Amino acid sequence: MRSLLSLALLVGMTSTAGAQGVSPLAARLDAVTLQALTPALEAARRDSLPVRALEAKALEGSAKQIPGPQIVRAVERMGGELREARLLVMSPGGAAPSDELVIAATDARRRGVPANEVAALAHTSAPGGALLMAMAVLGDLVQRGVPAGNALAAVTTILESGATVEALSDLPARMDIALRVGASPIDALGSATRGRGARPAQAGPPPAPPGRSDKAPGSRKK
Repeated sequence: MRSLLSLALLVGMTSTAGAQGVSPLAARLDAVTLQALTPALEAARRDSLPVRALEAKALEGSAKQIPGPQIVRAVERMGGELREARLLVMSPGGAAPSDELVIAATDARRRGVPANEVAALAHTSAPGGALLMAMAVLGDLVQRGVPAGNALAAVTTILESGATVEALSDLPARMDIALRVGASPIDALGSATRGRGARPAQAGPPPAPPGRSDKAPGSRKK
């Protein structure tokens, strides 16, 4: 979750500077770069994207002394990612998602979580704080090699069990214990979720329903 937390801190920095009557971008960027950024920032405002996150991205590039054209391209690319993520997490009724959820979904997509799983998690009934943590943990699990479907099932089951946010947040660290001793990602997830309200992670197809035989038709018992 390091990238998500870093971005949140940068967003806070730009908000504080703006509250003091200072334009962080104007203070840190040259006039040419600032002018080149303007269309991307204006488009983000029109589309109700987290503009402060884009400003933070530009400030991050400036702090690293990245050339202006590269900063502009990075901000434009991030704008596209935020736009896609916002569509994924938009509620079926059309209610606007929070900036924090859009940023968390963008971070999850960057870390390899497929669009369907991001949307499915966003549309659960979890409260805001728990949902943000769940989105971050989903990205953590996928990054560790857990198939996205298994990761989503584990996270949503823990949410539905009424477990605390802390129980969810320490899931990746618990999984790391098993990974360090050679467990596969799916087995490590099963170990980490044991006793946490989640169904044990399963590799391969689900078991056949009761009363149904997996044998081929016409086969006989010996």
